[in-house]
Amino acid sequence: MLGSLDRMYMRKIKQLGVDCVLTGGPQIPWTEKSLLESMDQFKAEGLTVINMMIGGFDNTIYGREGRDEEIRPLSRTSQGA
Repeated sequence: MLGSLDRMYMRKIKQLGVDCVLTGGPQIPWTEKSLLESMDQFKAEGLTVINMMIGGFDNTIYGREGRDEEIRPLSRTSQGA
């Protein structure tokens, strides 16, 4: 998993022979533009993003108070905010 958008780090990963990466996505809500911008940074270093993960939903996962506030920005993503 590669979470840093540091170009030097991406180059090191590429030099190790890695072509495809898993990474965290940009700040939620995601937009097509923000996803493409993030993916393009990796592409510029010869890496292909094959999966972007969403984190930070512990209240939602465990059914705790605050889950609605965690879900709200994500639902804006799915609506094309």
